[in-house]
Amino acid sequence: MEHPKETNLGSGNPEEGRVVRRQHREKKELQARIQAMKNSVPRSDKKKRKQLHLDVARLEAEMEQKHKQELEKFQENLPDSSNLDSITEDLAKMNLENQPPEISRAQKRVPGKGRNMGW
Repeated sequence: MEHPKETNLGSGNPEEGRVVRRQHREKKELQARIQAMKNSVPRSDKKKRKQLHLDVARLEAEMEQKHKQELEKFQENLPDSSNLDSITEDLAKMNLENQPPEISRAQKRVPGKGRNMGW
């Protein structure tokens, strides 16, 4: 089962899909680690709580930056993939445009409305 972000980021390249899945797994592991850290600090200790929030923000920012750099590096290695995606999208649109318009059931029942009978 793919994560919604994977479908947006993954352009069909298996290597990119692996990177995205690994990043997703790392993010889940970080969230679990953060939860463990939060559970280990008592609510009454405001100083430790504040430090915990700062540590959590730093860890999340580092992870986000690392993931962004990995994806940018991956995209630099494959600049043609984005061009290929736009070409395939254009081809898909062209195929749809070249097909005759679909006739509804009502139009099929009533002769002469919305279609050329070809007689």
